[in-house]
Amino acid sequence: MDAHTGYEGTDDLAGRVSATATDRNRPWYQILVHNREIETYEAESNLEPDESKEPVNHPYVPVFFNEFEDGSYSVGGMVN
Repeated sequence: MDAHTGYEGTDDLAGRVSATATDRNRPWYQILVHNREIETYEAESNLEPDESKEPVNHPYVPVFFNEFEDGSYSVGGMVN
């Protein structure tokens, strides 16, 4: 739902959100976790593409996105 050009959290948070050592100068993302009511903050190097083409089940989806079509959301709502 959001992207940062580099890590923007504290050193303490870095140890809790990412189990692997990652470059803090590479992109990090705020993620809506499917079928959970939580978000996470993760390094790009730890992400894998979701090729299911299925919608994400999360209560904040309508806050950040508009319609879902052909496996993709259109951006809407709150964006940075």
